[in-house]
Amino acid sequence: MILNNEYCNNEKYYNSIKYFYHLEESEEKKDIILEKLIEFNIVLASICVVSDKRNIKRESKLIQTSKAGAEDFSNEEKSIKALLALAELKQFSIILNIFNELKPQVRHKQILREVFQQADEGVFFKFIESFTNYHSFNEISTEFLFYSKKIIPNKESIEILKKFVKFLNDKKLVGFIRIFLEKYELLGQVGYFYDETIESLIIRFLSGEKKEVFLGYSILIYNNYSDKIDHDTIIKLLCQTKNNKTLKLAIDFAIRNNIYDNHGLNEKLKTLITLGKKKSLGKLIYWLKNGLYEFCKNSKELYQYLKIETDNLEFNLDKYENQNKSKNYDSKIENYESIIDQFNSNEGVDRFVHELLDLDFNNQENLNPLALFWCRYSLNTSKTLRNIPIEVFIERSLSIFDTDMQEICHVLREFQYKGQIVNENEHGYFIRSNDFRSLRTLFLHREMCPKSFIRNRTEIDIVYRIVGYNLKAKKINISLLNVDELKDRVAEKR
Repeated sequence: MILNNEYCNNEKYYNSIKYFYHLEESEEKKDIILEKLIEFNIVLASICVVSDKRNIKRESKLIQTSKAGAEDFSNEEKSIKALLALAELKQFSIILNIFNELKPQVRHKQILREVFQQADEGVFFKFIESFTNYHSFNEISTEFLFYSKKIIPNKESIEILKKFVKFLNDKKLVGFIRIFLEKYELLGQVGYFYDETIESLIIRFLSGEKKEVFLGYSILIYNNYSDKIDHDTIIKLLCQTKNNKTLKLAIDFAIRNNIYDNHGLNEKLKTLITLGKKKSLGKLIYWLKNGLYEFCKNSKELYQYLKIETDNLEFNLDKYENQNKSKNYDSKIENYESIIDQFNSNEGVDRFVHELLDLDFNNQENLNPLALFWCRYSLNTSKTLRNIPIEVFIERSLSIFDTDMQEICHVLREFQYKGQIVNENEHGYFIRSNDFRSLRTLFLHREMCPKSFIRNRTEIDIVYRIVGYNLKAKKINISLLNVDELKDRVAEKR
């Protein structure tokens, strides 16, 4: 049989090559075959050796060659295949030692991602087992979300996951635990991982900090425990944290279960609707879009509260309702989502994401990785990067980091961008950004502009910041930064 690069890298020939290798009786010829396999496909070479009768000399040669290849991170393809070869040889301690001796950078992470995408379930779980207690796990945690197949847990893998979850819990990576269990549909086995009943876990997590509350709520919904725990207890727990983010979960739970008469929740929402001393239309609209409006439609008392408050803020609630019923709305959102999906499947986007994720940037080790990611984005002047909609990177941030949209928007507020007013309507101004591309034209509400801001004026330069992102509508919210300077420019335009 002729062994060349084409045959050795085509899966349909793997079994034939393996059979050919096993069939060879001459040890000398077998060594020659192995040399060829190592040259063309070291993973296949490892499979052949492992599945053949044990030969320590050949195993040692393969381990030595694979280790050298795995450490050559400058050659990405070679490193990926060498790591997979070490995995086939069950040399996970060597793999871990390689990573223990370096600080993970973008190229290391990219290689790990490729390894996980090509690995089978057994290899992936061996990686999980080996990297449990890895000292720099925080920096490579995202890569463990790139395994591409469905996980079907068995007794052995559940024990591995149990130790893994304990390790993550000790490192206070509760947010990552939730994302990991959701990604691989393991929330149904969560009781085994914690040695605790599902009901007990739900109550414990809902009584905890914000990220624990989100994990508890995911467990509750995934396991259909809504009818197995007292509804008032769940709503009370979701309302008691100081973080308003969990209040959205309370609203969601109430709507899911048609609960519109819970006194504690209704009082909380009354406070939310009135907004206290700091009246903010933007804040109210945020909550309307995140379940408050749908909830109030089913509560006559709260709807009256809402109506009074929106009237005071000169906001047309009826018009808002009609806009939400627009038939074109969902199709537009689907179109935006398809555009984002197209960019996400583009290898160029992956390359930029990996560059932005490099944590060795200017040795700023004390900087939050999420903040560092967006710092790099703001400083990057590549035209190719700027042709990718910023929404792609915002949504990638959500999947890459152990975070939520509130934290992402908090980071985005730190950066300023320049733009120009290109048009206006009765509600505000349409802005063209000078610094990035966006799926939708940016819009600045008139309420967020100085009172002296005159109508019928375009081509005014502004400096603004991103203050929010509506994940469902794919819409970026902005506010002015240089209000005083803008007044002077408007006066000059007059």
